[in-house]
Amino acid sequence: MKEPENSLFQVFFRFLKIEYLKMMVRYMRRLLAYIICFFFFLTLVAQEESTQFRFEKIPSEIGFLNSGVNDILEDHLGFLWVATWAGLAKYDGYSVKFYRQEPGNTNGLQSNKITTIFEDSNNQLWIGTSYSGFYRYNRELDVFEQFCKKPNDMNSLSDNNVSSIIEGFDGIFWIGTERGLNRFDPATNNYIHFENNVSDTRSLSHNFVYSLAQMPDSTIWVGTEEGLNRLVITEKEAYFIRYDLAPAGAVADTFLSHNFIFKIIPSRYLPNTFWICTSVGLKKVTYSLEDPAHLEYVYYYHDPNDPNSLSHPFVADVLEEDMNSVWISTYNGINFLNTKTKKNRYFLSKKNDPYSLGNNVTMALAKDRTNNLWVGMDKGINKLNLNAKAFRLVRPNVKESTAININCIAPAKSKNGVWAGTRGGGLNFLTYDNHFNLTSETKNFNFKTNKLQGISGFVSNLIIDRSGWLWLATDGAGVLRIKEDVLFSKNGMMANAQQFTKSDALSDDYVMTVMESKTGDIWFGYWDKGLDRYDPETGDFYHYLLTKDLAVNFQLYPIVHLIETIEDNQTFLWLGTRGGGVYKLKFNSEVDGLELIAHYSLENTNHRNLSNDFINSFYLDSRNRLWIGTDNGLNLLTSNKEPVQVFYEQDGLANATIQSILESEDGNIWLSSQQGISCLVFAADTFAIKNYDTFNGLQNNFFNDEAGFKTTSGQLL
Repeated sequence: MKEPENSLFQVFFRFLKIEYLKMMVRYMRRLLAYIICFFFFLTLVAQEESTQFRFEKIPSEIGFLNSGVNDILEDHLGFLWVATWAGLAKYDGYSVKFYRQEPGNTNGLQSNKITTIFEDSNNQLWIGTSYSGFYRYNRELDVFEQFCKKPNDMNSLSDNNVSSIIEGFDGIFWIGTERGLNRFDPATNNYIHFENNVSDTRSLSHNFVYSLAQMPDSTIWVGTEEGLNRLVITEKEAYFIRYDLAPAGAVADTFLSHNFIFKIIPSRYLPNTFWICTSVGLKKVTYSLEDPAHLEYVYYYHDPNDPNSLSHPFVADVLEEDMNSVWISTYNGINFLNTKTKKNRYFLSKKNDPYSLGNNVTMALAKDRTNNLWVGMDKGINKLNLNAKAFRLVRPNVKESTAININCIAPAKSKNGVWAGTRGGGLNFLTYDNHFNLTSETKNFNFKTNKLQGISGFVSNLIIDRSGWLWLATDGAGVLRIKEDVLFSKNGMMANAQQFTKSDALSDDYVMTVMESKTGDIWFGYWDKGLDRYDPETGDFYHYLLTKDLAVNFQLYPIVHLIETIEDNQTFLWLGTRGGGVYKLKFNSEVDGLELIAHYSLENTNHRNLSNDFINSFYLDSRNRLWIGTDNGLNLLTSNKEPVQVFYEQDGLANATIQSILESEDGNIWLSSQQGISCLVFAADTFAIKNYDTFNGLQNNFFNDEAGFKTTSGQLL
């Protein structure tokens, strides 16, 4: 028998079908968001006050061995040569060729202990080793010619442990070994040896030569285990002038430490100046051309009580960045020192930061032609792109992978740090360091609730209200509320959070957004159940499905974003929806109703025309202008009468799907999108857009909607 078209049975069936579709939409929406977050969402910090860098690990799969690095050099062809304790590496940017000792190969290296690399004025490579002397590399034949100590031959190298090789301006080579200094003429293969003579103060101060350097004035400086020497060559003789770099009155141990000259690096910017690396710090030495006995130096050392001092006393290498800045490798990380301001920054290895330094014991520094800084460590090599990196990745230090899927961020009020809501991993608190930089140190909180326990960890939005209550809007478990200071005293699974759900207070358990108004009321937006308002004075919830005049049905479109503006002493509530554009409302407390003031949408042809009806973010800037991010374009509302200004990809944006909007201290507008980050720079009546992607330090180009804020120190998260 055919049922009537409007029978109770069909109405009930249609109702079940609609509710089933709604449930499936919610499920697929949450599942899709979780999948996207799992792959893409980590917290990024944009710092304008100081450039941020990320260290890249060179994977072992391309051929690099995880061995100690002693020296790094880029040759004239652009190949990177790396001296390691496990052989000589040649890196072309894609793969590594390793040269190692091979039994029976007389044209190869006879030792894997590579100590130094030098390219001469004829573009020939020279390789120093421990145990087998030094080598000249023949590029055409890909073979090595060995120069070593020969028994009973005085016209050979004084020792097979070579630490340093340089070429003088006259084409003569100088070779530093563990048994003195060698003058080597490659045209004749003749050697002259210089060694310490305890009865001659003009001889070399010690036989163990660590480093050599020639200055633009042709003077040659020799760093030994016990002192700095200047080589003086006249027509009749060659002798050394010794220099004491220890403080006045230094005891024996201190004297030796200050005069242990590990490396000498001529300054590229300052005349008659070179840098000396020692076991007790770094010294910038300036010498006199008129008075050979005169020497001055500035001493940079490690002081555990001074954060601007060196991170470790043993300095292995130094590289000048500019007139005032130097990179310093130590046995406890890399230092970036500004010698003018005396400010120093440390770069250290961090357990849960994939872009931190790979190892704290750093031995060698080199810069290539593309402005990459290469860092050799006692285990492996890192690359640091010195081109401006505006972004620093912060990975929460948590065990569960779901707890790094950041969905929303808000600043803490009772402690220095940030609250981060996640998709399935609960709530994280990330702390600031002493310089108010966000760190990866994290406390993770999950909530044991009486209802809907399985999805209480899906946090869609959060705020801390003026009374110190932390409100968590969840995607399926209603709203959780707990005092912020109470939460700080706990860790792990929390059982004392207050929960509001559809069964007792809320219109629905799927809460998309939460906001505190000027009056202290808390507003909630739902997927398809309109708005709720919580009155903190009475503790009651009020539900709004329609405007007071029934002109707007709030159930038609998901309400995903809320913001409040004050214009001419009047307060307005703005709703951002998925598919319905933006509604500007006024709340009338006397009649407990909402009044429609304006509707901004794609269909409007007047000054309230939006570029798209799917809203991803709101932002009110310092000039009281409202920015609206949509799925297709950035919209700017400057007044109620002027047309909405829209920015698209053709205007310079990296992508027109605008996810989050922030303003920096200088008034620039920063946007995250699905293809990176854009910055709008305004000057008078013009603007320029600069885009950033993974090349600039982003870990991925895809961002979540309205998941960012600006800290009190000016950082953009």
